[in-house]
Amino acid sequence: MIGWFHEKGDGVVEPIWVETVRRSAPFTMEQEHGHAAYEVYYLAEGRRRYFIRDQTYRIEAGTLVFIDRFELHRTLDDGVAEHERILIQFTEQWLDRLTPEERRWVYLPFDGGGSLLRLSMRERGYAEDLLRRMAKEWRERAEGYELCLRALFVQLFVYIGRLLRGRREQEDAGEQPAHPRIAEVARYVAERCAAQAAGKFDDAEDGGAVRLAAVARRFGLSPYYLSRAFRRETGFTFTEYVSAVRLKEAQRLLRETDARVVDVAAAVGYRNLSHFGRAFRRFAGCSPLQYRKSYR
Repeated sequence: MIGWFHEKGDGVVEPIWVETVRRSAPFTMEQEHGHAAYEVYYLAEGRRRYFIRDQTYRIEAGTLVFIDRFELHRTLDDGVAEHERILIQFTEQWLDRLTPEERRWVYLPFDGGGSLLRLSMRERGYAEDLLRRMAKEWRERAEGYELCLRALFVQLFVYIGRLLRGRREQEDAGEQPAHPRIAEVARYVAERCAAQAAGKFDDAEDGGAVRLAAVARRFGLSPYYLSRAFRRETGFTFTEYVSAVRLKEAQRLLRETDARVVDVAAAVGYRNLSHFGRAFRRFAGCSPLQYRKSYR
């Protein structure tokens, strides 16, 4: 969920969270996923698909994925159920503990919304050791663990930054989405929803530009094919994706403007305020007013 954080038992938000999980059964994220924390996803074993913003990538073991704050994302099976991943999520509160120079290294892989970094076997050994040591420190919480965690965290991002500076240009140029046509559709839907939220058009007057039939017609596809292909490649039904993008825009308006909730709802295509409130709570885990308050 967007706006979702890990919390301690006393309700205090964890500034950093590190977890190692091994799965042997098929697993796909059930809900739209994005949050106000930065995320680093490392696939230690197996093969996965990863939907980020509007594209789906196939990733192999040894891949690091960097997800910027508030970015819509979801992981999906890719024919191999068994996999192991290491996940780091951290907030601005965690970054406040770092020096400006340390933060500069941390922000590097998130430039432009995030990136993928495929590691060689030699690089994997070094990075994976740092990640597993971080997970161990966070899990066991022995005396002085925060100092060790911070040191390992900074060391990891300096190493990542050096690798990215050496290959980012060729890595970005060579990275292609798993299904370019579906990526185009997802990008179009996101752009139309953002334009609607900005007041550039009214969806009702524009002929339902982001409805399945209209989008399928625009891209020369049958609604049936688009519906099946979209879910297979992204993990979202078409309707779920449209709803997620609209609610993500609603969150942006709540964070960045003083518009009334009813106006925010209308801006992202909800004519019924109660319907908007229920949908927002399912998506974000809190009401629109609670969400806005958390950023003021």
